[in-house]
Amino acid sequence: MRLSHPEVEGTIQASKWLSCRALLDAKEMEALLSFLPSFSIYNVSELVDLQTARFSIEDFLAKYIDYVATIKAGLIPDQVLFKPYFSASFSATSKALYAMKVKDGKYIIKAKEPVVQLSLHHFTYCFEQQKFHSMIHSEEAVTWGLQFSFPQLYANSNDNDIVEVYKDENNPNTILYKALSKWIRSHTTPTPFMIEGKQKNATFRLGKESFAWAKKHPQIETFRLSL
Repeated sequence: MRLSHPEVEGTIQASKWLSCRALLDAKEMEALLSFLPSFSIYNVSELVDLQTARFSIEDFLAKYIDYVATIKAGLIPDQVLFKPYFSASFSATSKALYAMKVKDGKYIIKAKEPVVQLSLHHFTYCFEQQKFHSMIHSEEAVTWGLQFSFPQLYANSNDNDIVEVYKDENNPNTILYKALSKWIRSHTTPTPFMIEGKQKNATFRLGKESFAWAKKHPQIETFRLSL
């Protein structure tokens, strides 16, 4: 992987992020990864050596299978075990990232251009506001799959020109994110919760093959929710 430094590459500032949030079955995640154009998965959340800067798609899928199996078993996934994989970046081009040396044999993988950024997705429900709130990190928040994010605009500190990257039909990572969001729209639905006897659809989504086991999610009863 290319070695460099922010003094050379500049720093990226991104805005107007778009996000897809969904809980998928393991087979659905496998189908999604197979559908996407060629890409690599980069470990951007911890110090790495150059040999472990990337996760294989097979290892990523195995970790997601473990995540789903934990929920199916009625247990709450340990975020620490999954964070490196589910805080990773998808990129269709290695040119969007570089490795910065921190100490002997250890590096941080940094982006110089937009990549598809992953996060563990959590939500809460507020009865007073009658609203779902995503990306709330608390002990009570319900873990609900992954969030995939991509910015519409970015600038690099080397030139400060604002780039409308989401409109760039030739950008490999724009193509990657649009393919991902297309698959999510086609193979998932807004999550239909029953709240106090009434159906309320959340904006975050659920795989069409996931309803049977998602009904038994160990955390949704915390908010008196059901599917």
